[in-house]
Amino acid sequence: MLSLNELITEMVSSDRVFLDRSMIKDVFPTKNEELLQLVLSKDFWMMQDQNFREKMTGRTLSDLLNAKGGKSAVVGERIALAQRMAGAEGNQEAFCVVSQAKESYKRIFARHRICPNFRIQDLPGVYAALLAEPECPVNWLADNSSKLKRHELIRMDKELDLIRKAILYLYGKRQYAEFFWWLSVMAVLQSEIVWLLPHIPQTQYAQLQRYQEAKNNVLDGFGQHSLVQLSEHDFFDLRRKIVETAEGRLILAGPSLKNAFDVGNRHSIMSQLRKAVCSGRLNEITVFLTDPLMFFETRCYAPVRVIDSTVSVLEDYFYELCERNHVRLHICFMAIPQIDHVVISEEFMLHCSNKLWTDERSLKGSYMLHVADYYSVAKSEYRAHIDYLNLIIAISDCDPQIETDFEDWDRQDVRYYHRQWRKHLTALHYSYISFSYLHSSHLLMHMIKTWLPTLE
Repeated sequence: MLSLNELITEMVSSDRVFLDRSMIKDVFPTKNEELLQLVLSKDFWMMQDQNFREKMTGRTLSDLLNAKGGKSAVVGERIALAQRMAGAEGNQEAFCVVSQAKESYKRIFARHRICPNFRIQDLPGVYAALLAEPECPVNWLADNSSKLKRHELIRMDKELDLIRKAILYLYGKRQYAEFFWWLSVMAVLQSEIVWLLPHIPQTQYAQLQRYQEAKNNVLDGFGQHSLVQLSEHDFFDLRRKIVETAEGRLILAGPSLKNAFDVGNRHSIMSQLRKAVCSGRLNEITVFLTDPLMFFETRCYAPVRVIDSTVSVLEDYFYELCERNHVRLHICFMAIPQIDHVVISEEFMLHCSNKLWTDERSLKGSYMLHVADYYSVAKSEYRAHIDYLNLIIAISDCDPQIETDFEDWDRQDVRYYHRQWRKHLTALHYSYISFSYLHSSHLLMHMIKTWLPTLE
């Protein structure tokens, strides 16, 4: 990781981070003690005993702000500082005091001061450090190799990886004040930041890792690669866990999502999804299903009834729950025969390709787990799929004129189901439940417009 002064230099010298670089140059103090107080808060510094503050002066303080890596002579001071910040010296309020420094960072790194197109790649040193594969701190390997067991060294590797991922998550969420503050803390403490692991922002990545470890089933490649191939068992097991621990927006897509919303199915996610809605962590659920109108004027009724069963479960178990908890539930019906099964949270995507929805279910691909684009240096399938589904929403018909007087329609007519769903939703007068409809012509027209931009 860069030293603190290297980090500040990289931030200030880049023309792709701050909109007004001239203002930012005067924000960071030039005196070492004032700079450290900016990162750790003046109150935390003043609450330390005089002997410690005197020790952290002169050459020691200069090394603390300028040295990096594990071979520096300042490692002992870093450990002592990290322990005090974490409250290991008996002061349980220590980290709360340290966190007061975030108020200054909220002013310095307010979103309106950051370039709208800022990417972490615009800070090459930071990007390389946070996307690096976990490695045990050199000082621990060199000084304690005879004392520490291998599993302890591996544990330390994992802790550093969790901290890097938490900082990347803050970047992905565009929480810039938190992101740059934790970067600064890591620049000061380097690998000794592991002492602050209990205070690191919670991520779904960490929850999934702990979940796997508790089951003694850590996936091969998890944390080192942008995607991992899964067994069928692991896919459905992780599907339940990802749904249960999701925050913000959750996307569910598939031809019918039959087993996901089947109360009696062993792969059902209903219990986990209801728990996530009630937890307050979710604010939006987007569901993509096949539009029954694809089967209009055919005698193919079985898939229509399967879709209807999923919508009925959403009506019975989730409409009122989402409305009461202020969670937006949007159902998009897609009149296309190929819909991949995906579960997308803000950190992961479970994916199983579905080349064509047939009764035999024989045209499915392998089960894959993808990490969010900000966790990986590789080109991201995660981002491509989210952008595709967001495009579907953008070009779909959000409020089609569908009559709700369906009594004259036979149940063998697929239009009956659309009218039934619409009438039920209309009667509820809910604010957080909505539909949209994508016809194949919508996708075709969008595709043509990309080749003929002037087309109206």
